[in-house]
Amino acid sequence: MARLEGFIEKFEIDQVIVVKADGTVEGINKILVPGGAQEGDFICQTSENGPFVIDLETTEKRKKEIRRLADNCFD
Repeated sequence: MARLEGFIEKFEIDQVIVVKADGTVEGINKILVPGGAQEGDFICQTSENGPFVIDLETTEKRKKEIRRLADNCFD
């Protein structure tokens, strides 16, 4: 099994819902996600079945792309 990575879609009571690159979603145990994680953050596992870290660079790239797309909608 490969390490999981993707964007946080939402938080549930005991799970975090992650959207993977192929568009599928997966629920992971909330305890494996860093405490400061937010919806929209890109997270990746440090090892198979291990905890997750926030990939700040990928998260920021996505935020910039979303801002760019939104700005183009209003031009």
